[in-house]
Amino acid sequence: MKKRGDWCIRKEDLGEDNPAVYCRNYNDEMVLESSTLTDFLNAMALFQAGSWGMTYADENIYSITEEQEEKIREKYKKRKYELHQWLRMSFYGNFDDEVILMTENGDYDMTFGAENEERFRKMVEFMRGLGLEAY
Repeated sequence: MKKRGDWCIRKEDLGEDNPAVYCRNYNDEMVLESSTLTDFLNAMALFQAGSWGMTYADENIYSITEEQEEKIREKYKKRKYELHQWLRMSFYGNFDDEVILMTENGDYDMTFGAENEERFRKMVEFMRGLGLEAY
């Protein structure tokens, strides 16, 4: 199986102030991941924060249904940064110091965290109300 998930900036773009970032796919092709380095770094920061990088983080990964995903999308605002090539990741949160990480790869997975304990507790309460199943 070919590697996937290698990110790069094209050599000819290195002189640009904010170059695009590419990702190697399963066909060994370099495809656009983010139109700017800034967008890519923001998406990666959200990925790290959502992957148990927050002070208050749920330790589980949840397999969620489309219905559960829709309820999360209704309650929390979508962030502008995403990752599309390695994994399809979207990020949500109503405050700068909270993040819900959702991945879509044929099914939906989700985890979440916050820096503020009270907001995290409210997130936990909301998520429990969805009847989530952890891996």
